[in-house]
Amino acid sequence: MATIDVTQENFEQIIAGHDIVIVDFSAAVPDAALPPPSLESWAPWWALHFMYYNFGRVHKTLRVTPAMEAKVADHVWSLEEIAKLAS
Repeated sequence: MATIDVTQENFEQIIAGHDIVIVDFSAAVPDAALPPPSLESWAPWWALHFMYYNFGRVHKTLRVTPAMEAKVADHVWSLEEIAKLAS
């Protein structure tokens, strides 16, 4: 898996770019047009986040994934492997 060296300056530029996109989107769509957020609507995204965090991301302090540290997995999972679980 390729890594990206993010410096403080790069990080601020990345965040600034995302803020512009979010502001532009929120300005184009009135609040009344958006459905209210619910736990059910966010559940798939949270599940993907936790799967990637525990199975697909090597943590610097552990030097392995949390799942590998807990002896639940024997390798770093790719996003393709995580996505196959959903289908």
